[in-house]
Amino acid sequence: MSVSSMDSIELRDTSVSTGEKLPFLLINDIPLSDFICDFSEAGTINKLKHLRLCWTDDYDFKADSRFERFCLAQSHANVPILCGKEGFEFSDTVIVAEISKTEAMVFWHRIGIIDQSAWSFDDERKSGVLLTDKYSDQDWEQFGNTFVFEDINSEVFKKYVSEHWEEELYRRRINYTYSFYQNDKNVKWLLQKQLVFERKKYEGIIDHSYEFQMK
Repeated sequence: MSVSSMDSIELRDTSVSTGEKLPFLLINDIPLSDFICDFSEAGTINKLKHLRLCWTDDYDFKADSRFERFCLAQSHANVPILCGKEGFEFSDTVIVAEISKTEAMVFWHRIGIIDQSAWSFDDERKSGVLLTDKYSDQDWEQFGNTFVFEDINSEVFKKYVSEHWEEELYRRRINYTYSFYQNDKNVKWLLQKQLVFERKKYEGIIDHSYEFQMK
């Protein structure tokens, strides 16, 4: 596929009601939200109005920033691209794209909104430091004689979470949130049109988005 036949991707900034400037994506010269809204129901369109681009470290928790970077690094995954501005993190409205990569190209196969109706807070809580199936040798050395065989209501476990929230949240994101997003049952696909980008330019746009929001 020639570069000229690929889809275009561009990053621009826009001022919002708070006075701050936020980046937004244009796909083939059309704002990404408009792209999605063309294929969405009215209720979904309302949810998209104030979403922010996920390519930033400006999250409420550093664990969420680490999680987004983890998703972007995958060779084929449903990756968050937009999420809710209020309490900017991944329990709010989340738009994902099914993304795969070759050496030269990046494909967005489809775009959807996460359906959180099957989300289990108890299962999420169990997926952090209590999920021993994911333990490394170092984890067993650190936690093996502590609270790992207790339940989510253990006072010792609660104390650990309160003192190590960022690490606990990141484990939950990797072990629970990521798997939840990869399950098609948890995604309402809104746009089935495949988009193809030149990988070098695409990754440059991501880098620019992170740099822009560090200013």
